[in-house]
Amino acid sequence: MIALHSRAQARRWRRTPAILIAVGMVGCASSGLDRLPSLGVAELGNNVQVARIKLDSHYFEPDRLIVQVGVPVRLILNNDTLFAGHDFSLFEPDAGLELDAYVPARQQVTVQFVPRTVGEFRFYCNIDDHADKGMTGTLVVVEELSSDH
Repeated sequence: MIALHSRAQARRWRRTPAILIAVGMVGCASSGLDRLPSLGVAELGNNVQVARIKLDSHYFEPDRLIVQVGVPVRLILNNDTLFAGHDFSLFEPDAGLELDAYVPARQQVTVQFVPRTVGEFRFYCNIDDHADKGMTGTLVVVEELSSDH
């Protein structure tokens, strides 16, 4: 038990839970809109490109991923949030990109696909308003991976 020596100490102690809750809510309300962009390049090995994307509180990291056209991609999606599930969605059927993978909190999911068209394609989380809060990214499909990327 905590011994309170004055009314002022008692008032401060009673406010502590409210302050902790408010700080916690601000952390939960953060968005990916204030983050700096990050770039990832798939690594080619055994005729498969491998890349990892971290899904966190309203952002993907990296949020821009470069892959080579015509080569299979193994994309490892890691959800680092404690409670919230996230989704990785990318729908460009003409480019060979039809992905919709749900990743529960603190879990990992692997998806595979073969990009058929060079270009830039938007991916996003389609849960609630996560995309509006900045949980979007770009898959960049190039003719050939090079050291310039």
